[in-house]
Amino acid sequence: MARDRRRRFLAAAGLAGRETVVLRQVHGRRVLRLDRVTPGERADGTVWRDGDPVEPVAAVRTADCVPLLLGEREGRAAAAVHAGWRGTAAGIARAAVELLAGLGVGPERLVAALGPAIGGCCYEVGAEVAEAIVRASGEAALAPGRGPGGGPRVDLRAANRLQLESAGVPASAIHDHPGCTACRGDLFFSHRAEGARAGRMLAVIGPAASGGSGRVP
Repeated sequence: MARDRRRRFLAAAGLAGRETVVLRQVHGRRVLRLDRVTPGERADGTVWRDGDPVEPVAAVRTADCVPLLLGEREGRAAAAVHAGWRGTAAGIARAAVELLAGLGVGPERLVAALGPAIGGCCYEVGAEVAEAIVRASGEAALAPGRGPGGGPRVDLRAANRLQLESAGVPASAIHDHPGCTACRGDLFFSHRAEGARAGRMLAVIGPAASGGSGRVP
């Protein structure tokens, strides 16, 4: 059943007949070349570069954490990143941009999408978590006000946006989905709202298998 859903999802995304590499996501900052990943490898992001095999596509699973997708404007590179609070505090967004830069894809050529994640409206954290994210991203990563329990609130999408900008990705090329996974249980899965029974959402990015243009306008 799950395999069939994934097949239909990939077809709807224009990636019919493709497969995803399933990572063992560990809330770190490790980002790997997609063609060097084995299923179940411990990492939180993968990168594809033109010239690598195109059969698997970069993918991450989330249920409150930020799914971050990066694409080179001409379709020559892509990355999928899973950014929870630990990965955000460790600078995983920067790590992905730096890996792409090391492959010859400068940050000024990237377009980024930050998908549905828990919003600052619902993400109350402890002081140590807030401090770690502020150190990595800046004060603007904090949401206004305090949570119901009196603790600070963090906007994970804003935190990762700030990291992307500091790494050289143009602000105009970073696009956020405004949905909060904890607020909108009718649309999204949320570990905080649903607990261990929560499902997972899949975010994918990759070139068309036919070799057609993946150009981003």
